[in-house]
Amino acid sequence: MAPPREWADVLRALGRSLEEQQATHVEIMHRNTFLAVYADVGTPGRDRRAYEEHDLELLRKQAREMRSGTGGNPGGSLAELLRTLGQELDLDEVDLSRIAEVDLGWEVSGEGKGKYYRKEFSRTELMELSAQRRAARPTGIALLSRVSLGAAVYTKDEHRIGKLKEIRGNFFQIGTPFLQRDYWLPGDCVASAGPDERVLLWVSKGQVDGRKTEGDPPRG
Repeated sequence: MAPPREWADVLRALGRSLEEQQATHVEIMHRNTFLAVYADVGTPGRDRRAYEEHDLELLRKQAREMRSGTGGNPGGSLAELLRTLGQELDLDEVDLSRIAEVDLGWEVSGEGKGKYYRKEFSRTELMELSAQRRAARPTGIALLSRVSLGAAVYTKDEHRIGKLKEIRGNFFQIGTPFLQRDYWLPGDCVASAGPDERVLLWVSKGQVDGRKTEGDPPRG
C-alpha cells in the first residue's frame, strides 16, 4: 500500500474512478494492505470496494490516459480536490487512517511525524490550493523539456502519430514514418511528457489535422 508521500497520486486516481460512478458521501479507510472505499453511488445501500495495490496502479494508469481538455482534471472536480488533499498529506508526511466527506469539505485523520493527525479541509481551501498549483505547473512546450528528441508522440485516444523531431518557439515538429510529410503542432496540444520518453497530447487523432502546420511553423 502507498506509504507516506504518495497519497496525491493514489487519491487522484480514486477520485477519477469515483467521479465516473457519480459517488457522494465518500469515506476512505486505510487498512494496511488495501484501501476500503465507501460511497453512495445511486444503488440501494452503501457501496463498499476494496482497492489493493495492483488495483490502484491500474487506476493511476487509466487516469493518466483519460486526461482530456486543456487543464487536466477540472479545478473543482473530485479527482483534482482529492489530489490536492493528497498533496497536503504528503507535505505533512501523514500516514493516513481515514478520509471522510463532510458538509463543507473533507475530514482527515492519521499519524503525522509520530503524532496523531486530524484536520478538516474545506472545498474552498482545496480549490484555492489547486488553482495555485495548477498555475505553477509547466504546460505546453515547457513539458517537452522532460523528454528527448525522438520520443514517441501519442494522441489522447492512444494513436501513435510519430516522434518528437524538433522544437522551435512555441511549436514542435512531428517526425512521421517514411513517405509521409513531417508537420508542426502548437505547444498547447501537449498534455504530458514523462521520463518514459512518451509525449501525450490533449487532442485525438481526428483532431490533429485541424491543428497541424506543414512547412515552417508560424512565428511566436
